[in-house]
Amino acid sequence: AGAAWNEENVARCVGDLSKRIDQLPAQSPQRVELLEKRAQLHEYLARERSASGDKNVQSAYEAALADYSAALAIAPSNDALRRKRAQLLMAMGRGEDALHDVETLLAQDPASVRHQELKGAALASMKRHKEAIVVYTHAIALAQSCAEASMLQRQVNQYRHAFDPPLTREQMREQARDIRNMPLYDVP
Repeated sequence: AGAAWNEENVARCVGDLSKRIDQLPAQSPQRVELLEKRAQLHEYLARERSASGDKNVQSAYEAALADYSAALAIAPSNDALRRKRAQLLMAMGRGEDALHDVETLLAQDPASVRHQELKGAALASMKRHKEAIVVYTHAIALAQSCAEASMLQRQVNQYRHAFDPPLTREQMREQARDIRNMPLYDVP
C-alpha cells in the first residue's frame, strides 16, 4: 500500500525534487520537467489547503507560479506549461496576467479552439462576460466536432444568463408550473 498523500509527504517530495533540480544544468529539458512536477505538487497543496480552510493557500499558489515561470523561462514555447500557468493565474484571481499568457498562445496558434476557450475563461474570470461570449462564439466557429461546439455553447449560455435580471417569485412559480405541465412525448 502506498503512503497517504498528506502535506508532510508532499513536502518531502517537493524537497526531493528541489535537490534534483539544483543538480541539473540551468537550461536542461529535464529541469523543465522537474519544475513542472514540483509546480503540480504545490498546486495539489493549495487545493488541499483550500478544501480544509487552511490560510496558507496563497504561499502554495505562489510557489507553483514561481516553478511554472522558471520552467517557461527555460522553455518559452512550451504551450502546455503556458496553459497550466494561465489556469493557475486564473485560480489565483489574476485574470489579467492569465490573459497575457493566453494572448501569447493565440499569437502562435490563433485557430486553436483550446486557446480560444482559455481566453474566454480568462475574460470570464475577470467578469468580462460580454467579451467572453464573443471569444466563445468565435471558438464555436472553429470547433471540429459537435461535442466541442456544444460544450462551448453551454459556456456562452452561462455567461449570457449573467446579464439576466433575477427571477421574481412569481416568475419562478410560473416556470415550475410550465415544467410540470410539459407534455411527455410518446415513445413508439
